[in-house]
Amino acid sequence: MTHVLYSALKQLGEVEQMLVLAPISAHEAWITEPALMYSPGAAPSLHVGAGRAGAAEVIVTNYERLENRGRLDALVQFCWRRHTLVVFDEAHRVKAGPNGIRGAAALELSAAAHRRSVLTGTPQPNSPQDLARVLELAYPGHGFRLAARNPDSLMSAYTRVTKVELGLPPLVPLVEHVDLAQTSSPALISSLA
Repeated sequence: MTHVLYSALKQLGEVEQMLVLAPISAHEAWITEPALMYSPGAAPSLHVGAGRAGAAEVIVTNYERLENRGRLDALVQFCWRRHTLVVFDEAHRVKAGPNGIRGAAALELSAAAHRRSVLTGTPQPNSPQDLARVLELAYPGHGFRLAARNPDSLMSAYTRVTKVELGLPPLVPLVEHVDLAQTSSPALISSLA
């Protein structure tokens, strides 16, 4: 869904590139989803992980990389060069805000962004400060004021989608039993024994 937002903002001339901060476990989705959304050859160029991004239009990295000052500076420069949509996937990972290294770095990137998208699977924060820090990523300088509002006015600041609303099929676990004695790798069997 974020690729749709990015494409729309790009079409409107609002942004030219995208930076995604996501846990490594979510990187696969950021790699595979563009092929499902764009026609062949139309997906933006993508760089995932460490190393030089070159001329990539979309960079996907993880929150842990923000602890490296050099890497953070490079990402801030990426944002300043052209209008950038910065996406904070699993944003609750930086809810320590300025009190944590990653949280402070995320706030710095938020300030450098032209547009922001904050995604989190944590529907209920543990405290108003948790919500304020996540809102601060989306609305720099206004998160705490927004979180202090009454719950009805907060609905304009975030959207919650339930599993029922997504129409997900029921989870059906699949158990597959493997007889280790019939595998072709004796080294695997001995390492598991």
